[in-house]
Amino acid sequence: MSKNWLQQNWFLWLLITLLLIGVFTHRPLSPLVEMKSLQEAIVFFVMLMMALPIQWRTIRGAIAKPWPAILGSLVNLGILPGIAWLLSYVLPLELGRGLIVAAAVPC
Repeated sequence: MSKNWLQQNWFLWLLITLLLIGVFTHRPLSPLVEMKSLQEAIVFFVMLMMALPIQWRTIRGAIAKPWPAILGSLVNLGILPGIAWLLSYVLPLELGRGLIVAAAVPC
């Protein structure tokens, strides 16, 4: 196993390790699920890590011209679920419900 291969696949190995920790220690760690401050810290950390690769120029551009983001949010959170709701009436019950759920999930 070369060093280069390990550098390229570090995230996969970290993911596998964390998955195995979760599978084998979920019972002793279950009280952590109830800790609201831990949940908020995890969400903050994940969002921070997702935002770090974004260039500052891109952020400034989105703040200066917010309409594309606003339009995308309106389509994603308003128009698309509405269309799915209307289409659910012409589909079988299970499929219609699944379409509504899939359309309501932000992407």
